[in-house]
Amino acid sequence: MTIDEFRADLEAEIRNDALSFGHGTAATFAEKITTMMREAEYLNGDYQEAYFSGVHPNDKRLKLRVDGYLQDEADNSIVLFIVHYTDGNENMTALLAEKHFKLLEMFADAVLTTKLDIEESTSTADLAKILRESPDAKIKFILLTNARRGSVLRDMKKFYVRKGEVECQVWDIERIFAAYSSMQVREPVRIDFKIYGGISCLRANIAADDDCESFLCVMPGKVLADIYDAHGSRILEGNVRSFLSTKCAVNKKIRDTILNKPEKFFAFNNGIAATATQIELKASTGGLLLTSAVDFQIINGGQTTALLSSARFKDKNNLEKIFVQMKLTRIGEMPADKQEELIEEISRSSNSQNKVSDADFFSTHPFHVEMEKISRRIFAPVQSGVQYQTRWFYERARGQYVQEQMKLTTAQKKSFQRENPKAQVMTKTDFAKYRMSWQEHPDLVSKGAQANFAKFAEETGAAWERNKTQFNEHYFKETVALAIMFHAVEKIVSAQVWYNSYRANIVTYSLAIFHHALKVKFPDAELNLLAIWKAQQMPDAFTKIFEAITPAVNDFITGERPITNVTQWCKQAQCWTNMKASLRVELPEGFSRWLIDKNSLAAIKKDAAETQGISLEADVQSAVLSYSGETWRQIFADASARKLIANVQESSALKTAMKIPLRIPQPFQCEKLLRLLKRLEENGLTYKKDEPSD
Repeated sequence: MTIDEFRADLEAEIRNDALSFGHGTAATFAEKITTMMREAEYLNGDYQEAYFSGVHPNDKRLKLRVDGYLQDEADNSIVLFIVHYTDGNENMTALLAEKHFKLLEMFADAVLTTKLDIEESTSTADLAKILRESPDAKIKFILLTNARRGSVLRDMKKFYVRKGEVECQVWDIERIFAAYSSMQVREPVRIDFKIYGGISCLRANIAADDDCESFLCVMPGKVLADIYDAHGSRILEGNVRSFLSTKCAVNKKIRDTILNKPEKFFAFNNGIAATATQIELKASTGGLLLTSAVDFQIINGGQTTALLSSARFKDKNNLEKIFVQMKLTRIGEMPADKQEELIEEISRSSNSQNKVSDADFFSTHPFHVEMEKISRRIFAPVQSGVQYQTRWFYERARGQYVQEQMKLTTAQKKSFQRENPKAQVMTKTDFAKYRMSWQEHPDLVSKGAQANFAKFAEETGAAWERNKTQFNEHYFKETVALAIMFHAVEKIVSAQVWYNSYRANIVTYSLAIFHHALKVKFPDAELNLLAIWKAQQMPDAFTKIFEAITPAVNDFITGERPITNVTQWCKQAQCWTNMKASLRVELPEGFSRWLIDKNSLAAIKKDAAETQGISLEADVQSAVLSYSGETWRQIFADASARKLIANVQESSALKTAMKIPLRIPQPFQCEKLLRLLKRLEENGLTYKKDEPSD
């Protein structure tokens, strides 16, 4: 795809979305691009629309404006956004960019030095409060524009907030296209250590290993902080946890050591673990120097890294006496999925400073693999007037939707997009948002995509272990129905004359309170989500219900509250508790036609689970049968020698597998055999699968 094609497609999407949601094109553009930036890990947090325009109270000649903001708790920063959306082929010059950054500078200055007249019930008022109450926060300005880069922007004038220089970024169409492209084929982070004279290191594994090569390094704290400041959360993308706040006991100790005992930091701190796909080394009188690393990722020690950056900015610590031990693993050439598995294993083994559960590694959980399989297998019901079927495409890994089209011809690509429309693509975080809203956790959804997904991962991972067959075609169809409802309510909110801010909060709370009211009034029934799946649209009768619910939810979250900031109030469990106690939802006469009694629903779910069980059994049997009986005899010998056979049942399953193809292990035996195979892999043993016969 060329940049011109990308821009044309993007602008067509924005026009359609703006029309559907009743939003302006600039606001739609900002929401779409910030979502993409977050998914590509250029932003860490959820964008909040907060439009305000006016003049500076101290000087009416000075205009000011802001379009939105984002709070990044990882590096204690506040990002202010301004949008320049053009219908023509305008160029973004340094002069034009400076004009927009000046508007942001004046907004921040007016908020901090005057009593700027902002309506209390708006998200802009929340932003003003955040700015006033965060004197130590970094401030960043981002200009979003679909204009082309017209001149070199490096030499722009500087802007200041609280006498501190502000980091300014221009995201023009070229940079947006580059970020979009990097999402499809992940753009690796490249670190040049030569500018620091190289990093002292020692080769740690003597035995040759094509998969990985390890080194022990001494990393100056200043260098680590520089890398984090330059690349942010992108270097933590392989990390199993988000940055933990400084309120965490471990982080308090780290910060205390940085500030009060810097010379003991190396001795006290566990250090960091990192991976890279390529490295360059240079011999020196003291041993080896690491001079560069490609695809550098910190997989353990994210809190250490971010705290060093924070201490330098917030506490004005120069970090000169800080040194950090680093275990660096070079990952050899291998398929992307195998590389991801290896990095996950290293992450799992490296994390010891804080307890890490299996749910933290949920991005590669078989739940996602199963949802992906189902999404590719089933078609949505054909709608009236449409001559073709469509799918709801579950994007298990970032960029899958585009990657699957890369090798297609133009005709094949059109066919793919017709069967898999972009509006029907669901990411993992979308999936979690729909489910958690319906499961009545609007406070968690309001905490943002990543925090909500982490809780969803924890709950779903535990449920998968209890009974994986419950996650089947019926479950997937129900989730699609919830997605249809979620987007329909989004459109309802956007079209209302009262709507000003907080759409994301209003939508999740509206769906949650609707479900809560339904359960209270009809305790023996549930909403028939399959009816919505079959119709592929929310019933018209529901529109009137949500037209009544959504303003009531808006009034509640913006009304009398113990926390002034509305978005922060929506993140509190107390907000949801209070809403359930005080908000009454009226369901019209005849609403019961959209319900299904719980006994009938249980029967449907039981049938779906049994069908899923057969499918899963076939999968595990197929995996076991991909190895010959002779290979299983070798596995038996290796496992016996290493005392890795867990019990008599596992031994019995092995003896059956050794007789393949004369005997076929039962599904429950196959699950035991696959667990044994994983243990052997963890001990460095792999086995070749049988080549499929013609």
